[in-house]
Parts: sequence; structure tokens; C-alpha cells
Amino acid sequence: MSDLSGAYELSANIPISKNISVHGILPFSFVDIEYQDTERTLGSVYLGLQTRNKSYSRTRTNVSIGIYLPTTSGELWKFNNRLGRLANFNELEKYRPASMVLIGVYAIHYYPTNYVKIGAEVGPRLHIPTIDDGRDINFASVYRVGISYQVLGLATFAELHGSVEIVHYYSTNHLNCGIQINTGAIHPGVLFKYYLDNNFENTIDGVLGVYLECLLR
Repeated sequence: MSDLSGAYELSANIPISKNISVHGILPFSFVDIEYQDTERTLGSVYLGLQTRNKSYSRTRTNVSIGIYLPTTSGELWKFNNRLGRLANFNELEKYRPASMVLIGVYAIHYYPTNYVKIGAEVGPRLHIPTIDDGRDINFASVYRVGISYQVLGLATFAELHGSVEIVHYYSTNHLNCGIQINTGAIHPGVLFKYYLDNNFENTIDGVLGVYLECLLR
């Protein structure tokens, strides 16, 4: 497999007023295996609205609502779609063909000191099949709790992220750990995702990710 094979994502958060911003995500995966055809997949495009941070002393909150459009190409079993789901197993809506997903998220962040941030998120996911293939409408709930410490522009963080599918009583959980440089307008970071569920033992050891945030003023 090529070193460039993997799941990728482009996202943007654009303010449209003092308190509201538009959020968009474009996921895609690329798999290049020797002696096999190269597979490329566009994931489910996300469009949403997010309230900008409301501050209460050391606490900030925001609310997001949005929709994942049924733009995932290819079949569910194709390797590039499976790769995308393994890299984002608590966000299966990014690589689930013929599905439209409505989401909502409530987030709260607490700053006990100037160096520490404690955060939590929770929200529903409503998965709606767009073709008649035997699947039912499915409801899931997603959570995230974490803590980060930043000093001299270098942030380290750890968070627990999980999802529960209500209809099928199925849950997945993983631990994220990473570092990010928060100086200037460009913020590079590295994270490692470790799945905590036993059913991943023989499938995947973990996910190593790199990302880059750019602030446009």
C-alpha cells in the first residue's frame, strides 16, 4: 500500500455574523495498492451552522446543527470506504453510502487556569437511508470529553470519544492523544487514536493522524 493511502479531510469554519458561523467538511479517502486499481472515494459532505462561543466567566459554550449529504461514492464494502470508516469509526456518517445524517452538538469548555482547558460535547445523530436496501432509520448519540494543557504555544491534549447506536445497541470508544503548535496563523498537530473496544483487536492497532489549521483574518 502506498504511503499516501489514507483518509483525508478538508474543513472550514466561516463567520457570517457576530454569533454564527458556517461549518463545512469534505472527507475523502485514497487507496493505492500494488498490482491493484487505485481507489478514491468522496465521503459525505457536511454543511452546518455553529453558534460562536458564548462566554460566562471561565466557561464557553456553543451549539452546532448540520447535515451530512449522501455524497459518499462506491460500495460499502470497497476498501477505500472501509479505510475511511476505520479511521473515523465514531463518525461513520462520513463514509456511509446512500445515507443522509442529521446531527446536533452541544459543547462546553471550562478554563480553570490560563493554561488548562476541560471540554465536553454531546449530541444526536439521525441516520436516514436514501435508498430502499433493507436498512432502517437509526439513531445514535456521540460524546467527547477531554483536557488540554498549553504553555509557550505548545498544547498537549487527551480526550475520550465515543458513540452509541440506539437501535442496534452498539457502541465504540477511542482515546485521542496529541500535540499542537498554536503560535502564528498556522497550527500543525499530530494525534494518535487508540480504539478501546475488544472487537478492534484483530483489525486495527490505532490511527496516526496529522493535521494543519490555518487562521485567516
